Amino acid sequence: MATSSSDSELVVVGDANLGLHWPHMVSWVIPALERGSRRYGVADIYDAISQKNMVAFVAYQDGEATAVCIVEIITYPAKKTISLVILVGQRREDWLHHLAHIEAFGRERDCQTIEAWGRPGWERVLPDWTKTHILLEKDL
Repeated sequence: MATSSSDSELVVVGDANLGLHWPHMVSWVIPALERGSRRYGVADIYDAISQKNMVAFVAYQDGEATAVCIVEIITYPAKKTISLVILVGQRREDWLHHLAHIEAFGRERDCQTIEAWGRPGWERVLPDWTKTHILLEKDL
């Protein structure tokens, strides 16, 4: 699946095309993991995509990767959700509209919700999302 809008193309990356897109993705994935909760290492993300436990979406503009979104489908006892593990990029106005395609991807897989654990700035960027929780952590 590839969708194009505003000269930005969204490519779905799974196990079959991971080798082709990983070199474009990894420079986004590493710093996102370092800024995040450190639940995953870079090898964990690669392995999860190659084992079909996660899917990546890469936005390209003029042949350059400008954003990466890594998702996993989580089945809770009461609902199924598409969870954004990583969402990172530059020139957000060029690719943020692709979230609609990621939401559709979740709906196609019978997800009732989309969720993301993110930094506080995302609350301003995604005004149609509802803040239900925050995640606080402390290293022990």
